[in-house]
Amino acid sequence: MEPTKIITLKQPVTVGSATYSEIHLREPIVNEVITSFKDMNGSIASSYDAQIKLVSIACEIPIDVLEEMPTRILDEAIEYVSAFQNVDDGVKTDQWDMELDSPLQLSGADGDVITTLSLKEPTVKQRKQAMKAFDQYGQGIVGGLEFQVSLLTQVTGEKLPTILKLPISQFTKATVYLMRFFPEINKTGNGLFTN
Repeated sequence: MEPTKIITLKQPVTVGSATYSEIHLREPIVNEVITSFKDMNGSIASSYDAQIKLVSIACEIPIDVLEEMPTRILDEAIEYVSAFQNVDDGVKTDQWDMELDSPLQLSGADGDVITTLSLKEPTVKQRKQAMKAFDQYGQGIVGGLEFQVSLLTQVTGEKLPTILKLPISQFTKATVYLMRFFPEINKTGNGLFTN
């Protein structure tokens, strides 16, 4: 999957004094996905609004402009930003130092760079702590993402801002690995993480 994509409009869209002839998309980060889905109420319309918000963040085009574009263009953009979450880690071991596709520069005085995430089977204590996200956010998309963020933060020992800056494909790859240790969730399917 390419880290960026340009979608060219067949006809430019003008809103106010701005004219748009292309959508320049990039892979969203974890925090952007969570932010996009926080206002969902379980309806189909709010799910679509969340997808539009994610596209808006990933291309830096206001939502009101995106809403004036042809539906197939927006659907293509939604498909692109969503595709990063379809990952199979392919790893079958109990511990894994997952190499990041590109180094992640951390902010702050030290400005460290991380290139790997050290993953292993979560402990019961880590799982219980992560499950508190469902109490706070519910069992919808945001609750599922917050559960995974908490679990990944605890297992790797990385700070929350680091995990939230991960490209969504890298986050998904790491959490797919961690979720294999929870067979009851895998048996019940994705219902746990949907509204």
